[in-house]
Amino acid sequence: MSDGTNSSLTKGILLGFVGLAVIIAVLSYFRSGYGDVSYPTYQAATALYGACLARSEARIDLVETLIANGNEKFDADLLSAQERSWLESVIRAARGGEWESAAAMAKRMMEDQVSLNDG
Repeated sequence: MSDGTNSSLTKGILLGFVGLAVIIAVLSYFRSGYGDVSYPTYQAATALYGACLARSEARIDLVETLIANGNEKFDADLLSAQERSWLESVIRAARGGEWESAAAMAKRMMEDQVSLNDG
C-alpha cells in the first residue's frame, strides 16, 4: 500500500470511531434518566405530573409544601438531596410556564422507578 492509501484508510477508521462515539453519546444522553429513586420521590413525581398536566399552580404549591415539610403520609426526610433537587427542578419549570417540560421530567422519574422495579 502506498502512504496515501494508508493515510486515507487511517482517516476513515478514525472517522468511523468518532462517528460511533458520537452515536453512543447521543443514545446515552437520551436514555439516561434519574435512575433509582425512592418511593417518596415517586409519589411526589406522580403528584407533580398530575399538577403539570392540569397546569395547576395550586397543586404545584401543595406538592412544594409537601416536599419541604412532609405530612403524616409523606416523610420528606426520606428524600435525598439529589431527589429533592430533581423535584425542585420540575417545580421551577412548571412555575416558569414550561408545563410540558415539567410534566416530561416528572414522568421520567416515575418511569425510571417503575422500570427498575419491573426488572
